[in-house]
Amino acid sequence: MQLPLDSICKANRPTIITIAGLCWSQIFMPMMAMGAQQAEIAATAAPPSINLQAQTAQFLKDTAFEYKNQPDDASFGRYWTFLKDQLLLGELANLDFSSMALTSNVPGLADLKVRIHDLGNHSRIFAFPHVKESHALIYQAPAGRSVILPLPQNVALIDARLVGGGGGAVHLPATTQKTSVKGKAQPSEAAVSAPAPKLLILIGNDRINQTVWLKAYKVNDGWLAEAPEAFASLPVYFSQNVSGRASMSGNDIILTIVSPQTPALQTVSGDTSTKPAIKAPASSGYKVVLKYANGKYFLSGKAPDDAPAAIAMSFVQAIAQGKPDLAKSWLQDPKLISIPKYLNLIGRSSPPMRLVPMTGFNVYRYRVITGNKNDLIIEVARIATAGRLKGQLAVRGLFVAPQDALAQKMTGTVILPNTPATSSQSENKVE
Repeated sequence: MQLPLDSICKANRPTIITIAGLCWSQIFMPMMAMGAQQAEIAATAAPPSINLQAQTAQFLKDTAFEYKNQPDDASFGRYWTFLKDQLLLGELANLDFSSMALTSNVPGLADLKVRIHDLGNHSRIFAFPHVKESHALIYQAPAGRSVILPLPQNVALIDARLVGGGGGAVHLPATTQKTSVKGKAQPSEAAVSAPAPKLLILIGNDRINQTVWLKAYKVNDGWLAEAPEAFASLPVYFSQNVSGRASMSGNDIILTIVSPQTPALQTVSGDTSTKPAIKAPASSGYKVVLKYANGKYFLSGKAPDDAPAAIAMSFVQAIAQGKPDLAKSWLQDPKLISIPKYLNLIGRSSPPMRLVPMTGFNVYRYRVITGNKNDLIIEVARIATAGRLKGQLAVRGLFVAPQDALAQKMTGTVILPNTPATSSQSENKVE
């Protein structure tokens, strides 16, 4: 006996619906649970919002407004003192607050152009580099380790970084210990090692004379202790009263040292019968790299290996070897060879010349320390005008300049006439 098709469907409809409902629940219920779990994780990871008490917010707003209208030590001091108390022990002591949230929600921070340096490991530094009345930094760290760090008069903080502490070891000099051999005391050498320190490096600039300020603190479980040994291996000149700029490159510090002489350069060309005009170099200074190793900074011993430096080196090498035709091949204008001729540098081997990298704007400059009363400045650039060197790097200009006391402090790369450039000595060594 056959039943009509509609009768079969009606008879089995509850079962079909039940199975379908079960399948849909197996698919969507885990997805809903996963979505709820992700929402819970996101809510946990999101930084807390900043809801200052009305009285706190109003006081910060009023004191910041007071300073903006009458900037002096007293008005900024009122804002600074209250802000410091809130960051160290008050409503803003929560290190989970993001720097962006603090700048956006705490009155006065954006107006006074605060800089918040996030150091990682739940620590950061608050600085006001654009406020001349600011003479201290706020170091915010967990578990009551927050402190106030003083700044010298007129110094503005430029950068703050944590360096070192990567789990390596600092190898200290061996110590002499006495051991007993058959009843007799015998000296023995024992190597001593200590964990590599983690340092907080502060870099600043004097607002008046643009001298560079460097400071180091040893960081131990969030606590800070001054670390003068970090810069003890540098010549005094490179750690005190250096005019210029400093910046961090990884753990290293790049110094751009500015020479006090800044008149414009004059290019000299033509035959040697005309005496060249002598001008001091118009450069923003000399580059010096302070390398970090085992908790201390040292002058870099790496010779220049970039293309412009190689061209300058090859040009000076040809001059020292007495090969003016070879030297001309590096010149955009071959007539410029008259300048090293005028300075009596062709084929000169004693005293050896030195090549020191300089800084410039959109060009590469190098000073040749000649040992005479005048030095040679080499300018390397990519040639844009028509000719055999178009589109290539070449020596675009040569300049005569009097001795520079700052450059004399740098050994640079020694030019040895019969030695390839790759065997040059250190770049930033100091005599």
